[in-house]
Amino acid sequence: MIPSRTEGEQLFEKYLDSQGIPFEFEKEYVGKSKRPDYTIKWNEKVCLFDVKDFEQSDHPLEAGPVPEVYSLIREKIDKAREKFREYKDEHFCCSLVLYNRGNPRVLLRTPEIVLGAMYGNSGWDFRNPVTGERDFSRTRTTFMGAGR
Repeated sequence: MIPSRTEGEQLFEKYLDSQGIPFEFEKEYVGKSKRPDYTIKWNEKVCLFDVKDFEQSDHPLEAGPVPEVYSLIREKIDKAREKFREYKDEHFCCSLVLYNRGNPRVLLRTPEIVLGAMYGNSGWDFRNPVTGERDFSRTRTTFMGAGR
């Protein structure tokens, strides 16, 4: 019996097929309890991919303050980290693939949001590195912490 695929998994498979990249779905690994969604071999390396879909109904918009834009992405990162934890070794390259099925709170097409979820909230630093005082002529984009 073929396991059912999410919409994100179906699209990822179409992409792999379009690139001529063979894959295995939910391959079992001896001594591992969790199965990443996809295994491919690339340049003699084993690459593992886990595909996470954001549903339209996940955490609907609510009245009140603007929702924290990183939280939904960080939830998916945390789930993937848990799945990949037992694969932490030099033989595996582990990657997360995210797909948004229409949730307006998930901004995957905004690099500052996705990178901010990974590396820490996106922000601006305008301090003089020598004096520590404000110097707006030195303003630069940076990541401010709390990333995954």
